[in-house]
Parts: sequence; C-alpha cells; structure tokens
Amino acid sequence: MRSFAIFDKSNPRVIGFIDHLKRRGVTDRGIKNIVSFVASQKVSQYLKQIAPSSGSIYDTDELELLKSVYEKIKIDEDNIRLHRIYSGALNRYIEFLYGKRLSTANILEQKSNNLSAIHSSGTKPELRLRHALWREGFRYRANVKRLPGSPDIVLAKYHTVIFVHGCFWHGHKDCKKYTVPKTNTEFWQAKVARNQERDQEVWRKLEGLGWAVIIVWECELEKAHLAETVDRVSEEIRRNGDIFRQNQAERRRAREEYREAQKARRAREKAHLVELKH
Repeated sequence: MRSFAIFDKSNPRVIGFIDHLKRRGVTDRGIKNIVSFVASQKVSQYLKQIAPSSGSIYDTDELELLKSVYEKIKIDEDNIRLHRIYSGALNRYIEFLYGKRLSTANILEQKSNNLSAIHSSGTKPELRLRHALWREGFRYRANVKRLPGSPDIVLAKYHTVIFVHGCFWHGHKDCKKYTVPKTNTEFWQAKVARNQERDQEVWRKLEGLGWAVIIVWECELEKAHLAETVDRVSEEIRRNGDIFRQNQAERRRAREEYREAQKARRAREKAHLVELKH
C-alpha cells in the first residue's frame, strides 16, 4: 500500500508543514523527528490496520483518517515516551492542516481501560530479579493466575509472593522515575491512584489467604542497587519461610492436641457407659 498523500514527503503540504515548524522556532532536530514520523513506515502500518474492509483508504475522509491514526497511536503505544512523541507530532500536523488540535481526554481514558486489562509480565526488572533469586537457590513460579493479582513471583515453599512494581504506574513516592506528566495531570494522578487502590486490595486478599507479600520497585532493581535489593528480598523470603514453617508446626501441634483430647473424651464416655451397664 502506498503512503496516503498527506503523509508523503513530496506533498506540498508536508513541505509547508516543515516551513511552518521552522517559523515556530522548532530546531532542525525537532523538525526531523516530527517529519520522520509523519512520513514514516509507522504511519503506513497504522493505515493498513484501519483501512476499511471494502473500498480504499483514498475514499476515506482525510480528517477522519487522521483522527483514526491518532487514536490508534494513543491506544496502542504502551511506551509512554513514544506515544507522546508520535501523537504530539501528528497533532501538530493536524493543527497545521486544520487549525485545531484533537482532544486527548477520551482517547486517554480508552487507553487507560485497555492498559488496566493487561498485566505486564516478563519485564526487564522482573527478569533481573527472577534470575538473581534463581542464582540464590530459590525456586518459584511466575504470574500465577489462580492467586489474586497474578503475583509476578510465587515461592510456595516459603508461602511468599513478590510483586515487581513500575515506579511510574504504581506511584513510587519520592522516586525520580515517578514524575506526573505536565499534560493531562489530573488524568494520570487518578490513574495512578486507582492502581494503588487495586494494589492494596490485592495485598489484603493474599494476606487473608496466609501469603506474605513483598513489594520490589523498579528503581530498586537498577544495577547500582540490585545486589542490595536481592540480599534484602532473600532475607525476607527466608524469614517468611521460617514463620510459615513455625505456624505450620503450631497448627500441627494444635491438631494433634485436639485429636488426643477427643480420643480421651471418647475413652471416658466409653468407660462411663460400661459402669452404667454394671
């Protein structure tokens, strides 16, 4: 499929868009980044995805097509930096062509709903921790869906679950990785707050089932802090295992005492019945 005309570098409007950016004081590097996306293979991929089932994209209303591409970017790009760059570039082009930018509120809400339904697994920080724990001799299962919240790491022997939280998405307080975006601030604050509420609910459910919960933050798994974090987590896992085994032993002892008491009671009742018969 050829690029749609409005995304063609040789199109006079794209050339005019470049001149417009220069007049607005955008640097050459900024212009290159914006235009390289506007006329990129990425746009062509989106066009293929949103092309009508019948007819041609050339029959589609131009502004509606731009809106569709814009929404596709906002919803599909999970990397927050990339979807800011892509959507910002396209929105500037739309503003140049039509004198008005698109509203992002509904699109961001739709993206939020999509992301809420996805539990990220196998992230780099998570894999880093998994490999380190494996080297320490711990054996585990990953992303166990039968447990509330599908914990990232489950150590059944120690009755412990571990969640590896992204600092931005879960609102790590006083962390450099958690910076609220300057645009749509209220939306992002509400999004993080909902994530934190959901986290608390999951932790309560797990603890109610007798599991010990450990939270590890993304920033704690950076190279400079990894060894310290692994030592801390390993110590906590072993301590949880000791507590779990101690609780098991106490429950076992309590069950044995109860069985002995029941056995003694039945013996007394039997002896009493024998006395009554005589």
